[in-house]
Amino acid sequence: MKTSASAPLSPPIPAVDAVRNQIAFTADGSFFGIGMFFIPMATVMVALASQLTTDKAIIGLIPLAWQVAFLLPQLISVKLIHGKARMHRYSITFAMLGRPSLLLFTAWLFFTKAENPTLTVWLMVITVTLFIMGDGFSMSGWFDMLHRAFSPRVKSRVITLSGLISSIIGIGASVVVAAVLGSPNLRFPDNYALLFLLAFGCIVCSFIAMLSIQERPVPLEALGTHSTTADHSFFAHVWQLVKTDQRLQGLMWVRALTMVEGMAAAFYVVFAREQLKLPEASIGVFSTGLVLGGILGTIGFGWVFNRWGARSVIHVTCWLRLLSVMFALLVSLFALPGSWLAWAAYIVLFVVMIFNGALNRSNMLGFMTYAQSIAPDIDRPAYIGALNTVAGLGGLMPLLGGLLIDAFIARGLTSGAYSIVFALAAIVVIIGWWRGLRLAKVD
Repeated sequence: MKTSASAPLSPPIPAVDAVRNQIAFTADGSFFGIGMFFIPMATVMVALASQLTTDKAIIGLIPLAWQVAFLLPQLISVKLIHGKARMHRYSITFAMLGRPSLLLFTAWLFFTKAENPTLTVWLMVITVTLFIMGDGFSMSGWFDMLHRAFSPRVKSRVITLSGLISSIIGIGASVVVAAVLGSPNLRFPDNYALLFLLAFGCIVCSFIAMLSIQERPVPLEALGTHSTTADHSFFAHVWQLVKTDQRLQGLMWVRALTMVEGMAAAFYVVFAREQLKLPEASIGVFSTGLVLGGILGTIGFGWVFNRWGARSVIHVTCWLRLLSVMFALLVSLFALPGSWLAWAAYIVLFVVMIFNGALNRSNMLGFMTYAQSIAPDIDRPAYIGALNTVAGLGGLMPLLGGLLIDAFIARGLTSGAYSIVFALAAIVVIIGWWRGLRLAKVD
């Protein structure tokens, strides 16, 4: 019998835990992670910004742009994909729009030599915003595809393996960072431009892996529960979810409060350079700490998740954020530049960087998996979007930290400015840590 030529062919539906998807998701996450190890926010990006300006508020804009531009757009992207059976093309499109900005900024550094530092630092803010905003829009659909593609155990294995691969190779990346920034043959800003170029190459490989993902569509029975009301009602629907699910409320509070550590974390390296007078090469050493933390976090959080679940991952995350800001506070109170205490502080801050590197591996197995566990099928992206939107607001903390440091320095508190900001952050993180211990258990 002759079939209709106009009838569209549905893409094949891969099996749960399909090998192709395991390879694609692992490669995607691995290459993206490796790329970020060439330009880690906590070390390379902040160090570059601090060489372009002494304005702490502008320096704080870099990690702020990273957090806010990545997390806040996710609720809008959820609105676009809500009720859609397939999301792959949305994730691809958004990623493709944002990622070329890294190459453009690389070209700017190479050809202009950052002769206008003010313009360069603002272009850096714009670059970070465009790059991460594209991935922020892409993430909601990507993570939902990941959830549908695998069983819980295989999903944990994919997340853990991609983190482990990127962290192990990231050791080499951190060595390259230290060598590039410490090389007498590479002048500023060519050294930073080279790091951005290496990062972009890895991002291209990540995008190729993303293209090869075979999506498992949202089940028809779940789509049947999707409301067909006007688009403007979507945000009212999300608000209703937040108001009625106390578990989601608790999760959002914990994430928002503990992310206040970012008010301090954005300035750990700046503090080390300005107050402790540590050499420029220390940036590469701190980057190594981030990589080592990524390895330990990948293994450790994967083990905690498989043994006790997402809630326990969140508990460990809260502890690490609290310890990070408390250690930094102690360093700022007692370390003196040029003394043996400065080098002891160097070691302590290296440990803090290990904690922060581990924290970079906690989100998927912790907060996001917990949110997926408590969400209905059709509202799963909405839960993730709501959670990350609150976290995006928490991303304003680096700007607040920079404004406070500038304000205290302007009033003559040069030596105590960092200590005050670190102490304020520690107080709020303690509250978040306490609330995290009270999170409800999930299956």
